[in-house]
Amino acid sequence: MNAIINNTDALIYSLDTDLRYITYNDALKNMMQERYGVDVRPGYYILESLSKFDPGSESDWEEINARALGGEIMKFEKEISYNGKRNHFRFSIHPITESNTLVGLSCFANDITKEKQAEEEVLKALEEKNIILESIGDAFYTIDRDWIVTYWNKEAEAVLRCRKEHILGKNLWDVFPDATGSPFHTSYQKAFEQNTTQHFEAFYKRDNTWLEVTAYPSASGLSVYFRDITQRKHSESQLKELNSNLQKYTDELIASNKGLEQFSYIVSHNLRAPVANIIGLAELVNQDLYPLEVKEQFLEELSVNVKRLDDVVSDLNMILQVKRGVSETREPVSLQQMIDEIGSSIQNIIEKEHVRIETDFSAVNELFTLKSYLHSIFFNLIMNSIKYRQMDIDPVIRIKSSLDRDQVALSFQDNGMGIDLAERGAQVFGLYKRFHFHVEGKGMGLFMVKTQVEMLGGNITVKSAVNKGTEFKVEFSSNVFRTPAL
Repeated sequence: MNAIINNTDALIYSLDTDLRYITYNDALKNMMQERYGVDVRPGYYILESLSKFDPGSESDWEEINARALGGEIMKFEKEISYNGKRNHFRFSIHPITESNTLVGLSCFANDITKEKQAEEEVLKALEEKNIILESIGDAFYTIDRDWIVTYWNKEAEAVLRCRKEHILGKNLWDVFPDATGSPFHTSYQKAFEQNTTQHFEAFYKRDNTWLEVTAYPSASGLSVYFRDITQRKHSESQLKELNSNLQKYTDELIASNKGLEQFSYIVSHNLRAPVANIIGLAELVNQDLYPLEVKEQFLEELSVNVKRLDDVVSDLNMILQVKRGVSETREPVSLQQMIDEIGSSIQNIIEKEHVRIETDFSAVNELFTLKSYLHSIFFNLIMNSIKYRQMDIDPVIRIKSSLDRDQVALSFQDNGMGIDLAERGAQVFGLYKRFHFHVEGKGMGLFMVKTQVEMLGGNITVKSAVNKGTEFKVEFSSNVFRTPAL
């Protein structure tokens, strides 16, 4: 037993009830001699060495020894300085009893300085890590493999509006039950199962927040870095909308430019012919080479070309008036009432040609738009169907509204002569374009219809087959049938 006691680094000694040494091992004797110059021997009063061993702590030791002599087992750690360095000891003092009588104390002391230094280094490292994790711009937390939250920095508190003390040591999904089954949950599970880093963006509905998240798996659990990207998402959405609007405006500008080019070409072509004729005829009239009756014929031709020129200028003025008229006030317009008004205005034509107009406005019966434009569109399409009817069939015009998600459609279908779209499709809505010459017309109607539809923000398409009829379809965004809130 002595060999075991003397071959340990622990300090082992026993005291009698007067606190005098009974026994001690070599480790104690050598340390007291080498460090403090105290020659420990049996009967030596331990308190005599306190001034060298642990100066200034006499009262602490008196309390410790008194409690131990009172039968209490004392276990504690104490810092004791030596040569300006801190040393740490762990003491264990047990009462010795014989026949239920306390006869002394059995004492053990271990030098735990290195252990304490290692703990301090670990604590220092943890403190430095905490400083780093608290100072980074990202929110951060860690969970173990049972989903228990083991760390939660202040940025995580701010972003997820959850105080550290309310979540540390708790199951993540117990604190955030609404996130169970969400992309956050499934991505974290994938990180655990596949041992792969997961980077994703997801919307957290409870806080109405977009988060960018990176989750790193490890043997102990998951480290999660995340940041609030709601503002970035809003900016991206606004930029996307802006680009969409810009593309729309660009497309409209291109279409407008093409329309202006076509308009400019047609008008200049139709102006150039009568003007050239007028100039040529005026020169002939001024010459003396022709008899009076020939000059009168020149003057008649001159008058015809002046009329043609006036017609072109009038058409030009009408088109420009249409393009300017879009600034008129919009109002609710009843579709059936408009059909009734148009029917009354052309009642004689309807009766003469046996026209039947059938309507179905059950899907949409009212539009919030420019009444004058819509009236012109309806009037021209109805008159177009009557003009180009088949001679041996009574005209039937079916007008119907429909609503498909964000589009309101108006269909104008007839049983008339039809158009060969394979040959003439590109010219249907052209200015001064006519395909049938057995009735009067200038080729202005469908051009005006298309212009007015587009000025109202819509579009128009055509389906037709020769001798089977024609269908024009006008489409607007669905907000045209909703009266805006005041």
